[in-house]
Amino acid sequence: MGTVGGILWACASGTALAQKDHRRPGVRLEVGSYLSGGVTTTAFVLTNGSREPFRTTPICTNYNRLVIVSPDGKQTERFSWKKGIAPVVVGAGESKVWSLSLAETPEFKEPGTYRMTWKIGEAESDETVVVREDSKKPDGG
Repeated sequence: MGTVGGILWACASGTALAQKDHRRPGVRLEVGSYLSGGVTTTAFVLTNGSREPFRTTPICTNYNRLVIVSPDGKQTERFSWKKGIAPVVVGAGESKVWSLSLAETPEFKEPGTYRMTWKIGEAESDETVVVREDSKKPDGG
């Protein structure tokens, strides 16, 4: 676990079936922390344990989405739809890692405990807990 910008990171992983045009076991989605140069970001790791290439889009586009449940129970999906976007192909036995800073993501703006899963089509990670602390200091500064 690590912190950056008032956010505490936790790890989760899950194994599920791939998106609907690739219904087969072997695609694993994992969410965790990525530490580099003193900065913590969230790492999203897709591992293709199948015998066929797996096609997706970059993180937070089209069918590659974050599902976020806010402290008050409101669920939103973080993605943008991009027509004609080039696919990301993850070969059989290969992995692809995306990293993303959630500190400035609008869905995590209020202090509290959030729940997040990462979905690509029908593949889904286990739930990750993201805690946003109040950035106000006790002295008012």
